[in-house]
Amino acid sequence: MSADSTLAKARRQSSLSVSSNSISVAATASSTASFTISSNTSWTVKSDQTWLTLSKSSGSSNSTITITAAGNDQTTARTATVTVLANNNATAQKITVTQAAAVVVAATVTTPYTVSAPIVLDGKSNMTISYLEITNPSGHCIKLANCSNITIQYCKLGPSKGEGVFLANCTNITVRDCSMEYVESGVVADVGSAIQVLYNDIKNVQGPMPRGQFVQFGNINGAGSSISYNVGENTLGQSYPEDAISLYMSNGTAASPIQVVGNKIRGGGPSTSGGGIMSGDMGGSYIMVKDNILVNPGQYGLTVSSGHDVTITNNKIYSSKLAFSNIGLSAYKQYDIPTYNITISNNAVNFTNNAGVVNDMWNANNCGTVTGWSTNYHDATLTASVLPTVILGGALQRAIDSKK
Repeated sequence: MSADSTLAKARRQSSLSVSSNSISVAATASSTASFTISSNTSWTVKSDQTWLTLSKSSGSSNSTITITAAGNDQTTARTATVTVLANNNATAQKITVTQAAAVVVAATVTTPYTVSAPIVLDGKSNMTISYLEITNPSGHCIKLANCSNITIQYCKLGPSKGEGVFLANCTNITVRDCSMEYVESGVVADVGSAIQVLYNDIKNVQGPMPRGQFVQFGNINGAGSSISYNVGENTLGQSYPEDAISLYMSNGTAASPIQVVGNKIRGGGPSTSGGGIMSGDMGGSYIMVKDNILVNPGQYGLTVSSGHDVTITNNKIYSSKLAFSNIGLSAYKQYDIPTYNITISNNAVNFTNNAGVVNDMWNANNCGTVTGWSTNYHDATLTASVLPTVILGGALQRAIDSKK
């Protein structure tokens, strides 16, 4: 008898079959299914994918095999092939196992806010305004006049024709953890004291000049004022900012200077006069500008334009070549106002002007002796990546978390 006829006889005498050649399993981890092997001989079984395991790898005669799949976190289905081989050369059996794609659940947008009409208060005190969503096509979202001891927190303000928050002749007002977007300016405080603007997110201020600030203090005097740890972003073509932060005729005290600390600012222009942080606008004193980060802030990064006892230290300023970019850091007395005791020190700058020339800093030598000027430096490693791609959203998250 030939070898071929012997092999054919063996195959006729042995049998090997499976209950299904196609099996489906769910996307979730440890999903199982089973199939049955029918045979009159010994066999082996294996999977060609590590994510699919088998309850047995070999056996004889009839048996049930359980398959177990690891979780599929992809948005497409995947397949594995299970092969059953008989030891006496019976025809191999193949089973295609298809695991479903992961189920993508749309994120639920959680809002902590309640829709409210614009708020206008005069002569009020000792209250908190919180968790409100306010728009105003004809004016400010929140306007306080002659008010004291009020906290505005966890609010969503804008779009509006006017400011997100406008304060007139107010004292001891705190605006914190608010989100503002498409407002004329974020927070404007005109005459007052002890104004705190903290941890807010402000996007795409509309201006135009004389508005267009994330925050502006005008005639804010005395102890206890701060513009700190805010995040502001303007997108060119969707905004028209002037100065991101403006200190106009505002004065702290020797023991308690106005704090402008830890703000993150990105985006300026197309104004050819506006820029980053303006201190000493038409005078001012006892101001501390520290640890801020500015990326492409506009015509300038940081400047003092007059006044006394102003410190600008440990900030980072970057700009690429833009149609409106000019100077990174400057000491330039613009007004006929006594200007002295200016400190500008340890600031890192990489600022390219509109001609494509690095133009980091300029001392006009009309502000008296500027302490620390020689310690400011060009930092070639400073790029736009000094700020992450996404900088907004913290205020909303803190509002959500505060309600848990």
